[in-house]
Amino acid sequence: MSTILVVDDSPTIRRVVSTILEHHGFDVTLAVDGQDAIEALKAGEARADLVLLDFVMPRMNGFQFCRALRADADLTYMPVVLMSAKSDRIREQFVQQTGAIDAITKPFDADALVAVVENALRRVQSGRASASQLLDLDDDDDEVELVPDSKIDTADDAVGAAKAVGALVARAAGEAGRATKDEGELADAVARGLDEAALGALADAVAPALTKAGRSPALAGDLSVVPIGAVLQMLQVEGQTGVLTCAAGEREIGAQFRGGLIDLVQARGAGEEFRLGRYFVEHGILTTKDIDDVVKAAMFKKSDDAPASTVLAKDTPQPLGLKLLAAGRIDEEQLRAALVQQSSEIVYELLRWNKGRFTFQRRAPDELAERAKLALPVAQVVMEGFRRVDEWRVLEASLGSFESVLVRDEAAVEAARVKDLPRAEVTVLEAVDGERTTREIIARCHMSSFDVCRILVQLLQARVVRKRAAP
Repeated sequence: MSTILVVDDSPTIRRVVSTILEHHGFDVTLAVDGQDAIEALKAGEARADLVLLDFVMPRMNGFQFCRALRADADLTYMPVVLMSAKSDRIREQFVQQTGAIDAITKPFDADALVAVVENALRRVQSGRASASQLLDLDDDDDEVELVPDSKIDTADDAVGAAKAVGALVARAAGEAGRATKDEGELADAVARGLDEAALGALADAVAPALTKAGRSPALAGDLSVVPIGAVLQMLQVEGQTGVLTCAAGEREIGAQFRGGLIDLVQARGAGEEFRLGRYFVEHGILTTKDIDDVVKAAMFKKSDDAPASTVLAKDTPQPLGLKLLAAGRIDEEQLRAALVQQSSEIVYELLRWNKGRFTFQRRAPDELAERAKLALPVAQVVMEGFRRVDEWRVLEASLGSFESVLVRDEAAVEAARVKDLPRAEVTVLEAVDGERTTREIIARCHMSSFDVCRILVQLLQARVVRKRAAP
């Protein structure tokens, strides 16, 4: 049985990685940073067949740790696998400059981690890899110059900018009536025509504008490859501040982070159930008519008349929550509770996505997030979200088609003493009229589709309602 020394300054990463490895039969030893690890190895307090090493750590980083290994005759050949949140190009550079035998990019899933570790151990045992590569490093190199993330990001942006230049040239030529290449073809040609120096110069010119505009992403990827749960947890572990945007078709979800906590989540095209007004209706605070009246009244009222605490910048439309607050229809506590529920449920929905794109941009929270400051812990929201994802599968299997019509069993309804049921169950039961489909019942209840479906399954199991037989 192989022993893996996991070196990472994040308690969360250490816990997650050790759990995965132990589940797959490995012995695991932990160290909080490179200094802790090298001291334990030298003193014989820790033994390892492989070191799984974070690169960015306090006191002693990954490169310094590898240099310390090389300097010790007993540890020179210790195999190392790097863990890094860097891009593939940066990761390869880390491997070459540290003498590590492999690397894995954070965030990673359990299968990927185990595969990398097992492959590394096989390579070492077969003699196809060893940490002797460490001896090839220049002894006089006290510092290794690594290409910063911003350089890689802006280099990619430079290629994009070059293609944009080509597209503009093609479009202008077409408008002038001159024969030219297809816009996309010319765009690629321009990008290919720029040598490395030209791309570098363009990157330097483009980077400040992109950074100022908040358009240069610090992180981006495909949700079918990197699960959104891993992205969310990584942002919390790394204490990031910025905006995570996920898009799939016409749906878009934006989560604003501050120091690794979620301040606000908003959605576009994700469904009526995620509109803020629904939460006030669901809890009996307001009716749909109350909300409509406030919205109509706000259309004819100058923003200057609203309390100063609810006014945003002049060019920013006032959202529903602040309109209701300004009208005195809700209080601060009710608004916060609704925003917490809305943000959490949008994240639960996001965790169901298995395709789409995500980007994370480092920037300060906008005015709405600054005002909300929900500070939701990612781990708690994600854990509940995963629970719901699992339960969703059971609910959908029990309900079948959402186009099925549900019918009340009046005798069973009477026996159930409806007046004694929780308010939510009464609301759902009253929406079942023998004509509405499951989908229509969900829309009518002004509740989350998850909660409505859970209640419907309970009512079906209790035989209070049943599916109408097909004609």
